[in-house]
Amino acid sequence: MGAVYEVRHVANDKRWALKVMHSQLARDPAARKLFEREAKIDGLIESAFVVSVIDAGIDEPTNTPYLVMEFLVGEDLGERVERAGPCTPQKVVGYLGQVARALDKAHAKGIVHRDLKPENLFFCESDDDGDRVKILDFGIAKLLEAEAQLSTQGGGTPLFMAPEQTRRGREIGPWTDIWALGLIAYDLLVGQSYWHAETVGEFYGELLSTEPRELPTVRAAQSGIVLPTTFDAWFFRCVDNDPRLRFASAGEAIAALPSALSLRVPLRSPRVDEQLVVKNNEATAQNGGGSSGAD
Repeated sequence: MGAVYEVRHVANDKRWALKVMHSQLARDPAARKLFEREAKIDGLIESAFVVSVIDAGIDEPTNTPYLVMEFLVGEDLGERVERAGPCTPQKVVGYLGQVARALDKAHAKGIVHRDLKPENLFFCESDDDGDRVKILDFGIAKLLEAEAQLSTQGGGTPLFMAPEQTRRGREIGPWTDIWALGLIAYDLLVGQSYWHAETVGEFYGELLSTEPRELPTVRAAQSGIVLPTTFDAWFFRCVDNDPRLRFASAGEAIAALPSALSLRVPLRSPRVDEQLVVKNNEATAQNGGGSSGAD
């Protein structure tokens, strides 16, 4: 869709990312609409796990659309896996847990990303608020409307596209992003795609085949990665050809992932524990700071 440049604000010298639409696409009304829509997505979702768009407009001399976005320091998860190898199950759950929080917000607003892949998940390094994963490139996101919920164009990157994205008239929805989430989890855990196809034609043949798919644990073992057999059921629920049989939400899918990876899950989330600490401190203050004698 465009080229991204590192720029500095002339007044305060702060770094930003400037995304400029490719000139050959800028003349296409449909492409311009997709590009301009990206500027609105961040405001609709309002998530810390989606890259923020600060400004947008049209450059008058060239009639070219542009976006000004927050400048991120780090690397996308595709680069991270290529550089450092497969991620640990704990890290995959952590990364995708943040992605799921953003997706649930987006889906609640009728927004489907449609092009989720490791390259669109950016790992940000931060000393202030901890490491964070942000979703990039909502440029082809579909805003679902009550009167028109059928897809008119697929969009997406083939290796992470759901079957409904390959055929016109198929309904696109949150379940489309759930499909990609399952494939991303496998990709991060194993370090390569689940699909064995070497050409686009072979990929579509494998994707649309009605034959039972090979277990992901078997394919992972071929790459030297051992995954618990419980991962198979989780993965196949994400990538079921019938969208109705996939997880109902990204949050539900990731909530089930620790168990699928045989990870121990804490009884209470840190957020709940923090709230209890605050309430206990408030109660202590109201009692004059003394002990109540209760555990």
